[in-house]
Amino acid sequence: MWFKFELRRRRQSFITLAASALLLVPGFAQQYYGSLTGMITDASGSPVVGAKVQITSLNKGTSVSFETNEQGIYRAANLTPDTYRLEVTMSGFKRVTREPVLVESNRVLTVSMELEVGDLNQSIEVTSDPPIIETERSQTSQTFEGKMVMQVPLDVNARSDMRTIVSGLPGANYGFSGRMLINGARTAQVAFDNDGLANRSPYAGNMQQESSLNVDSLASIKFTLVNAGAESRAPAQVSAITKSGTNQFHGNIFLDTMHSLFNANDHNAPAAADKPFARTNYMGYSIDGPMFIPKLYDGRNRTFFLNSLTIMQAPWRTDGFITSPDAKMRAGDFSDFRDPEGNLIPIIDPATGLQFPGNRIPTGRIYSGSKAYLETIYPLPTRVGYQDNLFLPVLSETDGKSVRMDLRVDQVVNDKNNFFVRYSRLWNPEGAAYRDFGVGMNASLFTIDSFVVTDAHVFRPNLINEFRFGRSRVFNKQYIGLNSSEIVGLLGITGIPDILTGPDRHNVPDLNITGAQYITPWVGDGTGSNHLWEIFDNATWVHNRHTVKMGTNFRKDVNDNRSYDRPGSFTFDGTFSGYGLADFLLGLPSRAVRPYPRAAFGPDIKSAWYMGWWIQDDFKVSPRLTLNLGARWDVNFPGTANE
Repeated sequence: MWFKFELRRRRQSFITLAASALLLVPGFAQQYYGSLTGMITDASGSPVVGAKVQITSLNKGTSVSFETNEQGIYRAANLTPDTYRLEVTMSGFKRVTREPVLVESNRVLTVSMELEVGDLNQSIEVTSDPPIIETERSQTSQTFEGKMVMQVPLDVNARSDMRTIVSGLPGANYGFSGRMLINGARTAQVAFDNDGLANRSPYAGNMQQESSLNVDSLASIKFTLVNAGAESRAPAQVSAITKSGTNQFHGNIFLDTMHSLFNANDHNAPAAADKPFARTNYMGYSIDGPMFIPKLYDGRNRTFFLNSLTIMQAPWRTDGFITSPDAKMRAGDFSDFRDPEGNLIPIIDPATGLQFPGNRIPTGRIYSGSKAYLETIYPLPTRVGYQDNLFLPVLSETDGKSVRMDLRVDQVVNDKNNFFVRYSRLWNPEGAAYRDFGVGMNASLFTIDSFVVTDAHVFRPNLINEFRFGRSRVFNKQYIGLNSSEIVGLLGITGIPDILTGPDRHNVPDLNITGAQYITPWVGDGTGSNHLWEIFDNATWVHNRHTVKMGTNFRKDVNDNRSYDRPGSFTFDGTFSGYGLADFLLGLPSRAVRPYPRAAFGPDIKSAWYMGWWIQDDFKVSPRLTLNLGARWDVNFPGTANE
């Protein structure tokens, strides 16, 4: 049966249709994948030389074969994480089969077996055994399989964050551009990667986006806490591995909702008080299996795919009071402007140093740009007072929408070559922008995407090479719903550089007015992007008791930032008239700044090259002792910046 669906229940889910499995194609980089080794002996404990060890994927049917050396040891390097069957055959001995054997990312598992004298047609099947432990490496690590990640009682968006149950990780800030400390190693000493492609910010060196992969796409997450090995560019490592399709189709459709209907109210809230509104929806699907086109192509055992999509919606809104000048003050009439004791607060005429007659600014003295700005931006207050006198039922709101998509294709070319291509994308649609008082839309349109191509080639059973090429990018475009030229023109501000008021500029002047609500966008104006290009090559050579890995890594980091200042910064604090709003009506700021942006001189691009070389020998001195010997040389070349 190669098409299977099964019902599964998710926490707070309405509908879920799912099936899950651990998936594979044989043979990729030892740094990010796994290996098997062990000794084949007879009943007396003597090594069996030349025994054939066949390792077969239970999910895909692909297999590789090895022979034991003169010490009776076999080594199967560069296996993609999956569940396998081991079959050992040797003339004069019974056939021995063991399954399932789970190979995990970046682990070398020891599976030794004992042969019994007999005919090959006789077989011994081992279906249960003590847990297999890693004895080939001195590193300390914790691995979470994709199935476990799916089952942890965490929010869907946080299920890839398994650090809450990993020992040795103190508190840190996580998420986009997050940081992590592992057993004292700082963020710069931790290597983050997705399918072997560096997942780091070229600008700050921290995690670029740890959760850019869908949870349904994960085969495993591994935290290497100590001694990641010479092939790793840091002593600690966090690796996320995506899964691929198998010979069966698997599908998953889900809706996961968290709603305030199911929440308890605040402990201190009155009994009849309404609960704060909250809603977060996760919906999507995943499907994987063999490429299959009826009557044209049957990709079982050869071509596999994975596609997953998750849409998050977390709408919210806030209400609240703001400060807005009343109609009399907008007209310059401060005759009722009094302090809490009822005393009239004088408004001084800067031209004479005396109080305006009647505490009223003459109409002819009111700056036209100030009056137009107040009428356009500030609604009239709905309650008496000079502070917090206007209630807005929608002060800020957002649809809170984001979309994640993963697509992976694996191809087995022949028994000596296979490769996979994976593309991932996380983006915020324009409709997900914040909408805020005074500026309308605040758009921060993130697009985080990456692709990686990995090719593994077996030159000989004891010589395997992996080549990987990939790119990751974070692009962010920010703007607000108002055009800079419209607001600058409305205020009548002069002296602002044209580059800040062009048709593509969307920002507002920074106006700090005592007596009126301060308006500031949540976002800036401009674009920024981080690009990372990486080439990786690793060769594994197995000879007698040695497993030698050597390779090189080239990476180029590029940070391209094009940001634009707000078109002017002005402070009205009462320096001239005694009250900030009156200064604003008179057009007299105590501080005025007209910036000239860096973007006027062209893009601000910073780039740098990194190169690394390594060699490591895992020397099996005896069945009970393996030495991990390695050396690594890393070079961070001086960066360049256009000035």
